[in-house]
Amino acid sequence: MYRQIEKWENIFSYFLNYVNECKKIRREYIKRYNQGKINMKKISYIIILSLGLLPIASCQKKEVMPEFHVQISHPDNKYQVTPIKDYILTLEGTPAGLPYGSSSGRWADSGARWTEQLGTPIGVDIVYYSDYEDVFYHLKVDFPVEYMKEMTQRAYFIYEPKNFEGNLPQYIDLREKRSYFSQVNLTGRVCNEFDNLIFGFAPKGMVVVWLGYGPTRIELGRYQAELVKDEKLIKEYEDRLVTMSYLSREKLYEIQKKIYGEETAKATPERWDNYRKKYKLKVVISSENKGFRLFSNDIGYFNGESETVLRPYVITAKAKKCAIPETFYFIFETAKGASYNCEVFFDWDKLHTILEKNPTGEHTLEVKLNATSTDLEVFLDGEPIKTEGQYIRENEGNFYIFRDSYK
Repeated sequence: MYRQIEKWENIFSYFLNYVNECKKIRREYIKRYNQGKINMKKISYIIILSLGLLPIASCQKKEVMPEFHVQISHPDNKYQVTPIKDYILTLEGTPAGLPYGSSSGRWADSGARWTEQLGTPIGVDIVYYSDYEDVFYHLKVDFPVEYMKEMTQRAYFIYEPKNFEGNLPQYIDLREKRSYFSQVNLTGRVCNEFDNLIFGFAPKGMVVVWLGYGPTRIELGRYQAELVKDEKLIKEYEDRLVTMSYLSREKLYEIQKKIYGEETAKATPERWDNYRKKYKLKVVISSENKGFRLFSNDIGYFNGESETVLRPYVITAKAKKCAIPETFYFIFETAKGASYNCEVFFDWDKLHTILEKNPTGEHTLEVKLNATSTDLEVFLDGEPIKTEGQYIRENEGNFYIFRDSYK
């Protein structure tokens, strides 16, 4: 309830600022009328038009203000946290915050959506209760302003737009090509702008933040929340927790302990810190079929990042620093009417063991399909790797059609 009141107070304050701007416009034109510089008919028309178009005019003068959802995720349900106080600081001063309730989903994906927030996020001030550790944490950090101004004005492709020429850019800078962004999305969503700010809460105050662009996720940073030790603040937060959940702190912890055991409270962030380690890795997908044409590869990484790699980048593999891949989902053809999608699931420990033999060197992760597209093998630096699962399916219908598809 406290958080809802605070947010509505901020929204009301923002609305009042808007009303004040409208009053300024009205006063200016009344002044011109009194000076005989404008007639009443025209002033009525201008005031009405100005009030209605004020938000649009401000957007035309400046970059379009980002609109984004906020997610609060955790690695597993046993690591649930509950925000008590939350402020997302924005460059424009617009009010923004976390969703009401507790964390959910999986690492970097809460599986839930909340009301869109407005503005360019440049920092956070969050207090949350760790249900399984029975402690309160406080996270107050600033994000790099210039970087956030740039990244919130990017859009990333998830599919080829129709009738494009030349090489597809890896992303669009909306500050320069917003009209192009609208054009390529005219007949279907092929490109996503910044639409999610995602928080991941791990044990012992570890917090990771990602920027989301549809299915594309880019890590913003790893942060450390501080343990709240002030008894006066703890009492305040306990009262807020009861108001929000209708359960006492002791009862919440008792429920969590009964379901997941006391050992959960001893968990460390080591695993999720390890997931963030990056290696210089080249991804190669090949086939014994001479008609093989690869079009896209959706890569999910253990550190929570994800990307869609399209032509020409997917067929001109170059090594780049990245976390260990968790999944591949790629689309290919071998002939007209022979279109397939393939999923591969990796084991972090298996890949990590080999990569750590040469942690600073360049590595090649290769998927090799057989000639009939019914089976595949995976190799890391030439060494066979057993996957956690792999599936090859034929595509149905005409949904997966690319510029270089068989005609």
